Amino acid sequence: MSDKRGRGIQSIEVGGRLLVVLAEADAPLMLREVAERARMTSGQAHAYLVSYRALGLVEQDPATQRYQLGPFALRLGIARLRRQEPLRIIWDAVPAFAESIDLMVTMSIWTESGPIILRLHEAPFQIYSNIRSGARYSLAGTATGRLFAALLPRETIEPVFEAERRRLPRNNERGPAFASFLRSLAEVRRERCSITEGDPVPDISAIAVPVFDLNDQLVAALTVIGRRGIVDCRPQGRHRRATSEFAEQLSLRLGHRPQIVRP
Repeated sequence: MSDKRGRGIQSIEVGGRLLVVLAEADAPLMLREVAERARMTSGQAHAYLVSYRALGLVEQDPATQRYQLGPFALRLGIARLRRQEPLRIIWDAVPAFAESIDLMVTMSIWTESGPIILRLHEAPFQIYSNIRSGARYSLAGTATGRLFAALLPRETIEPVFEAERRRLPRNNERGPAFASFLRSLAEVRRERCSITEGDPVPDISAIAVPVFDLNDQLVAALTVIGRRGIVDCRPQGRHRRATSEFAEQLSLRLGHRPQIVRP
């Protein structure tokens, strides 16, 4: 039987094992660790890593000498995700909505390391330079992170929460315990809307809402961001109401049907 995959280049497949190792690692790795997990010698692994660094697929921390996936690997992942049909449907509708309210809107998805911004539509004026495609939202400290934490399963959230907690300075008392964090999300879970005002960025407010598919799965979070005092975060405020209604309309387009609560 013929090989329907066609003729390939073995060295690319061998080097690909290094990318798989780095993609599956929980933290940056030393050269020896990368080589062992990829089942090759350190010298062979180093040669591949030098080329991958030149392409931006891999980066090395100058201080620790540890390797992790680089910025071009992130661009590849984001490009692939953007082409998924549900996410494309959502994003195609965002620019007109963002312009109708004159505020920044981000579309975020859940990854193994937490929520990341897949795309964003800038406001007429830039409000915060750290908000960019590929940036990761804090799980406990942002409206978007808290929305995901409230709506996703506990076992999905806990490892990311604990990893984030370990990165906090020791004099910050490592932040709240996980059980306490979950309890604080009761209102977000009930309202399916997460709000921050002046925290974590002073003078910035955010409203995060979910978009679901026909299986009631959380596809993405839409977050409206603007100056505090301009963004109307009140329960019946115009920005909060408009954002929630927009997300609900998108969910309906993806086949989602809200559960009917019967007396």
